[in-house]
Amino acid sequence: VTYLDVKALVEALAPLGGRRANVAVDALGLREVTFMASATGLDKKGFVSRTLLGLDGRPEGVLRLAAGEPLTPEDLAPIPRDATVAAAARLDGERILETLLWIARKINPEEAEDISDQLGWMQQDLGIDLLKPLGDVWCLYNSPSEGGLVATGLTAVVGVKDHARLAKTHKKLLAVTMRQGVEGFPRRSWRIERFEFAGQEVYFLNAKERSFPLAPAWCLTEKELIVALFPQNIKAYLSRGERSGSLAEVPAVAELFRSGEAPVAIWYVDTPKLFELIYPLVPMAMQAARGLWEDGIALDVSILPSACAIGRHLRPSVAAVRRSQHGIEIISRRTLPGGNIGAAAIIAPAMLLPALSSARQQARQAHSMSNLKQIGLAMHNHHDTYKCFPAAYSTDNDGKPLLSWRVQILPYLGQEALHKRFHLDQPWDSPHNKQLIALMPQVFKPADSRAGQGKTNYLTIRGKNTAFPGREKIKLADINNGPFDTIMVVEANDRSAVIWTKPDDLEYSEENPTAGLVGLRRGGFLALFCDGSVRFLGLPIDNQVLKTRLFIRNDGKVIKEPVFNQPR
Repeated sequence: VTYLDVKALVEALAPLGGRRANVAVDALGLREVTFMASATGLDKKGFVSRTLLGLDGRPEGVLRLAAGEPLTPEDLAPIPRDATVAAAARLDGERILETLLWIARKINPEEAEDISDQLGWMQQDLGIDLLKPLGDVWCLYNSPSEGGLVATGLTAVVGVKDHARLAKTHKKLLAVTMRQGVEGFPRRSWRIERFEFAGQEVYFLNAKERSFPLAPAWCLTEKELIVALFPQNIKAYLSRGERSGSLAEVPAVAELFRSGEAPVAIWYVDTPKLFELIYPLVPMAMQAARGLWEDGIALDVSILPSACAIGRHLRPSVAAVRRSQHGIEIISRRTLPGGNIGAAAIIAPAMLLPALSSARQQARQAHSMSNLKQIGLAMHNHHDTYKCFPAAYSTDNDGKPLLSWRVQILPYLGQEALHKRFHLDQPWDSPHNKQLIALMPQVFKPADSRAGQGKTNYLTIRGKNTAFPGREKIKLADINNGPFDTIMVVEANDRSAVIWTKPDDLEYSEENPTAGLVGLRRGGFLALFCDGSVRFLGLPIDNQVLKTRLFIRNDGKVIKEPVFNQPR
């Protein structure tokens, strides 16, 4: 159960937000809302949620759209009984226009007047009046028996109260469209086709563009305007017999008209039927997305339950908006949890935090993997040029370390200009070279890193038998473990980060080889291998394998068991 004192919140917060906040309050109609109370829970069939918006006076703003007369079962006649998704609402065209203009005047009075003048000119001079001749019951649905496949079969039907006026508007719109064209389409790439079916004229947009696979169609009868994504859906509607029944006969919908006030709007989803249509595509989609493994995102098709294990529990979902003596009520029933507006307003941010955090982590991990791949490519380009990888650091004539390998690969990262600014015969902390620390390229900075300015988390593994032992330059031929099994660069944690120009890297511990690595990624760390691939090494990982196989280039042993786990 949740409760919000909307009136008190608006009075306290709207003045702090300035004009924009007050305009939003007016547009949403919150001035007239006194409270919002929500309750959600289980009954014997599934989840039920109810939300009540208490009103002091008549609804304003967008809430005016819920002020119409209730729907009747007869109003749902255009929607067939077997619809998989459907919606119906009582929306008066003139009220829609008045509401939109009222909101526009609140936001920008001058532009609202211009819009009003344009509409007046269209109605008086051109004879175009689209909304006023329409009725006040709008229906939208998708029906499998009429050839609909979820979204592609969507068909909209709205009643007509002034056919002669709407027919005149339709004729004018056709003439204007043929003369001025359709925005976004070259004039020669489309045409409006017309054919007769069941005694009615059907029109559709025949586009020749390959990127536009639809053929929007419409038909104006004496009583209805029918619009669909394809003309076949118009044909199906016109040839439908009365035996098909309507949505009002579905028990979950019929219940809405038997309990309390009748609704002014209805949403319906045949969840079991929709599940039957979509489920066969899910395993294929998961298999087709196996390429995500390379980006550290694990998809295991075996964890997906069978269709019968899920489908037998599903029931149709239905939601409705209705007026009550206290205000506007929204009620929904479904198999799966959700749908409580009040609860969602309070707990949705908290519920979303894990998902947002996971998505953010995946994005940052993908960004870091991209950085490592660029570094690996630069390393191999260096090898192609000099027949060896760069040394872990450059040295002077006395063997004293000067600059890191990161400086040596700058020309292969598109940073030739920066490379030329270094005095390569001076150490990293010479007065001149020290000034260049702040110019560290972004490719050396993981998105998650909180290390200081000029510090990088990308380090080679330093040791006598590693791929970067020190001043010695290693060739691919020297890596007899195989480049696929030998680590080149790791993404270390922030405590191990070093100044990018400094000849420092990670000298691993024999006792705890993962020390300095774990922390930036949850459950493991990223590594660039000598073949240029980037992989996530998840924990736990065998320390012996890590320090005597993955860190070492020349023990001549190949790893037989997989150790490249995915993040948990």
